[in-house]
Amino acid sequence: MTEPHSPTVRGRKLASELRRLRKDVDLAVEEAAAQLGWSRFKVSRIEKAQTKPTIADLRAILDLYGVGNANRAALIELHKNSWRRGWWTDYSDVFRGSYVALEDDAVTIEEWSPQLIPGLLQTDDYARAVIRASLPGDEAVVQRRVQARSARRTLLGRTDRTAPTFIAIIDEAALRRPIGGPEVMRSQLRALLDAARRPNVSLRVMPYATCVEVAELDLDSIK
Repeated sequence: MTEPHSPTVRGRKLASELRRLRKDVDLAVEEAAAQLGWSRFKVSRIEKAQTKPTIADLRAILDLYGVGNANRAALIELHKNSWRRGWWTDYSDVFRGSYVALEDDAVTIEEWSPQLIPGLLQTDDYARAVIRASLPGDEAVVQRRVQARSARRTLLGRTDRTAPTFIAIIDEAALRRPIGGPEVMRSQLRALLDAARRPNVSLRVMPYATCVEVAELDLDSIK
């Protein structure tokens, strides 16, 4: 029996692969449904990641499309993890949209940060100061958001599977802006140095020296 759900990135990837495999064997949705003994709506909903297929459903689809052992094993493994509950669902009141789920599955993350230290690299104290500035007087909400950001930060140090490569370009202004006071900034800068030593983290600073005064621009050279 199928069940409705909110698909993860893996769920959408599995759905996309099943749609591609059907097209590769030149079957319309109606034809595939007829051969599987299902309604066309079931096939369509599975391919749109609107319905979670059972493992029996998946095996029947792979049999029909003649999927070989190697691809079959990979898709079955993908199915096992496709609808697992992500850590971010515990913070659905904080994270909106699907960007955190996308981030969790990313191979490479690139960020340009002109104003603040990137969220993935913020210490708790730094994050607290930033969040408190936008939510003054609501300490419970501030603490909740700090906890969520701390959980998100573990992405770069995970060991159960390959952590993504994180490339951050930080404006010098973000390093010099005194968020939270001197001690908070010292701890934050030390944390940046520690992060930069990780093999999957690349930090680059855009220094003031590269800036060009407006008066110095050669307008004739701009095309």
